[in-house]
Amino acid sequence: MDKGDNALASRSLVKALPVIDQFEPWRAHYARIKLAKGFTRAGDEKNLSRLLKFDESADKANRFSGHDFLRIGQRKRAAARFEQEVNDALGELESETLNAHFPAGQLERAIIGLADAGEMKLARDWLARALKEGAAWNIERIGAFSSAVFQSMAKAVARVEGREAALAILDIAEDRAKSATVSGWRTAALGSIAAFRVELNPSDAAEAIARAVRSPSRRRELLVKLFAKRQDWDKLHEALDTAKTPIQAADLIYSLKFIWRPQAD
Repeated sequence: MDKGDNALASRSLVKALPVIDQFEPWRAHYARIKLAKGFTRAGDEKNLSRLLKFDESADKANRFSGHDFLRIGQRKRAAARFEQEVNDALGELESETLNAHFPAGQLERAIIGLADAGEMKLARDWLARALKEGAAWNIERIGAFSSAVFQSMAKAVARVEGREAALAILDIAEDRAKSATVSGWRTAALGSIAAFRVELNPSDAAEAIARAVRSPSRRRELLVKLFAKRQDWDKLHEALDTAKTPIQAADLIYSLKFIWRPQAD
């Protein structure tokens, strides 16, 4: 956009500012995020600062996430918020909770966010602290919930320390998943772990893991993602041919293009 377009866009966005306060809190939160993106694209630092100032006094549920800051180019604010999110997640994981997979997921996303923000040293420091404190977390309940905690940790380790370092933690996640007594939870957890193994290592071993998945639709999905990532077009064609209907095949192709977006190593 040129300066004239930027000014026009900013004036249009400014008109929305007083209206936001009339929204429900959750809707107002997402509206502010969209406005922040708009002001960033328009180069309107003044009105962007107004939104960022609101964030400083917002409660936890309505403040910008680290990823929100990252999307509008606020790397320093993003790093600070990611650190806050990691610290909050560690605090929750210290307490006994059946839903430990929720703060573990937040921990995973925040540590990966630090790496994405270019703060690799901070990411490594927080990851090291999380792994050290993890020995004291009360997640001894064997099953799918504790499996999800270890899978989140494995994803953070993979991003910061590399794929090989994540495999040992992923093995623990798989052992926990296998011990789940509810078959639906066990199947979902093992399917999620298989998907991550395929993502970590698109090799023949990963193909064997994917083919061992019991659910036909889940197995087909994993194989399609794997072959696309490997750029093995013949096998990708074969995997798509196992779809029962043209709609199923089209959904898989759509997901490759717009959702999974696999990238060759």
